[in-house]
Amino acid sequence: MNNTKRIIVFPSNGTILSGHFGRATHFVAYHVENGKIVNREIHDAPEHEQGTFPNFIVYLGATDVIAGGMGPSAINYLNEAGVNVYLGAKEIDVSSLIEDFLNGTLKLSENLCNHGEEDHDHHHHH
Repeated sequence: MNNTKRIIVFPSNGTILSGHFGRATHFVAYHVENGKIVNREIHDAPEHEQGTFPNFIVYLGATDVIAGGMGPSAINYLNEAGVNVYLGAKEIDVSSLIEDFLNGTLKLSENLCNHGEEDHDHHHHH
């Protein structure tokens, strides 16, 4: 009964996490069963138009998406499709991020592209 299967997807540039969901060149999908990685797939990102990336995530069967930042419409679409969205992850190799996520040690900063009511603002690091 506790056989949990998850598909955790990272928007990436190669195998490095993309800082912004909409600029990813690839999507890395980890298939996880009972806390263990059983498969990893690297997909080329589809052509980026309104809604193509969230649709692709759902098409991949994702249960979770871990990203640096994401706009509110993509977050809402994914949430409505039952996908958990984790934002504010560091732009490092996704293999480190998946290990941290599965170990419960993934560090996320604030949601850089929040669900907020305001228009989407770009964040700046100083």
